[in-house]
Amino acid sequence: MAIDPKKLNDQFNIIAGLRGFLQFEPFRLFAALANAMPNNPLAVLEIGVFCGRSLAGLACAFPTSSIVGVDPMFSDFLNSPAVSGEAEFLAENAGDLSPTDRVNALNRVLGRLEADFGTPFRDRVQLHRVTQEEFLAKESAVHLFKFCHIDGEHTFLAVRNLLDSLPRLVGPDSVIVFDDFHNEGFPDISEAVFTHASHKTSLFPLLFGLNKGVYVFEPNDRGRYAHDVAEYFPNTAYNVRWLPDGSFTIAPRPLAVPKRSFTRRVLRRIAQRFI
Repeated sequence: MAIDPKKLNDQFNIIAGLRGFLQFEPFRLFAALANAMPNNPLAVLEIGVFCGRSLAGLACAFPTSSIVGVDPMFSDFLNSPAVSGEAEFLAENAGDLSPTDRVNALNRVLGRLEADFGTPFRDRVQLHRVTQEEFLAKESAVHLFKFCHIDGEHTFLAVRNLLDSLPRLVGPDSVIVFDDFHNEGFPDISEAVFTHASHKTSLFPLLFGLNKGVYVFEPNDRGRYAHDVAEYFPNTAYNVRWLPDGSFTIAPRPLAVPKRSFTRRVLRRIAQRFI
């Protein structure tokens, strides 16, 4: 099913009313991944909700799926498990919003999306105000989620523990998206993935880019899936580079800056000599 660019833009304009870090390109990636996935409706998990911007984006990308968000909604990021430098960044971007304020703002945005696009949003979104550790300790369902967006604690241990839990959280062809992947400020994330026993044994790379690392758990046809996603990013607007293992990297092409005419530059310099 083709992605409607106007609808994506309209939805993102509403989502952008929330504080947070989701930009349009990763939002488009969510939509591309959702369109390439079979067997809708799906169960979607996000660990690390913050102000709900990505959670609302996932609700738009998966309009028939149940969406589960996991976040303890810290009121004091400086005393949270955030890594060095991250706590200050989160506190600054949250502003003076309390956890209740952030949840209320998310519900208002979901309500507006529901009113403007005619699909239920609020009834499909559940927020669990617990840590990743607490959620994984109580979560016993097998093959529950088909799509996971991981944006919680950015430590090696937290990512490794999540990877250890994947076999009881997801099933074959499930997609796992790691935020801040290959981000030089958070090297523990990619290191935990690359050094885990599941890497390229049950967890296979699909794409890297837009601050995300996207993997498929026990894929049946990763090559088809990768090409289905890549087709939503035309080479006219994106640099798509295929890697030897069948995954690809993606980055928006920089906007071309029109060069001033050589003739006009020369004539201007000549004229300036006689002024």
